[in-house]
Amino acid sequence: MTSEVKSLQAAFLKKEQNQNYLSNLERLRTEGSVTAEQYAALKADYQQRLTAAVSEIANIKSQLKNQLHTATQNLIPLRSKLETLAAEHKAGRLTQEKYHSSQKELTREITSTESIIAELQRLIGARSSADTGTIPSRAAVSPPARVEGVRLKEVSRMPAGRVNLSYTGRGEDILGRVLLWGILTAITLGIYYPWAISNFQCYIIEHIKVDMASQSKVNVMYTGKAEDIFGRLLLWGILTVVTLGIYAPWAMTNLYRYIIEHIQVDVY
Repeated sequence: MTSEVKSLQAAFLKKEQNQNYLSNLERLRTEGSVTAEQYAALKADYQQRLTAAVSEIANIKSQLKNQLHTATQNLIPLRSKLETLAAEHKAGRLTQEKYHSSQKELTREITSTESIIAELQRLIGARSSADTGTIPSRAAVSPPARVEGVRLKEVSRMPAGRVNLSYTGRGEDILGRVLLWGILTAITLGIYYPWAISNFQCYIIEHIKVDMASQSKVNVMYTGKAEDIFGRLLLWGILTVVTLGIYAPWAMTNLYRYIIEHIQVDVY
């Protein structure tokens, strides 16, 4: 797209230059600094150059509109694939690691495509060379608004509007999982318990549906790891025993802090 930006900027500069030439020519004519013959010849030349520049701008914008149409069409299957990926993960077909890896790659593609669409729309709407600016590098492209651990600086980047939450999980799904996790925890003498907690939180959080008035797409996921919880539970358990149960409220607080700080929300 860099070549189109440069071409569009150059065409706008030609247009503006010849508009200035025509304006100066009218002033010179009023002052009597040019003859009628000179005025007529120069005006015809500048007008011809101006018309050519306007035509060039129109042709470049036509090409940009074609690119915009293609980019917009490319975005549709990417978003659909992201939604399908989330559904497959919730159905249990994809592991959490595989889902996060694929989701990250798709998010990168969607962000890149949306950036291209925004740039094309800006160029198509340009009315002067100043409006064309310069094309941003890929590194300068902002990622989707992300809230992880509910950090205020990230929340401020989210689109404004009402957020409605709903839960789509089903009791029969939880029952089967809880029975399985309970059996595994008993068989492993409690060692599986952190994995049970992690899997349970993953199911609950990823069945949170977010509806935004801004029509933005929202994806919620849990990024915590069972092995992280395992080490923490050991420490908190020891502290609870040593303090004769006094540390229990702090242990619960730390557990929920870990869970909440590993909730990731992507807004597209």
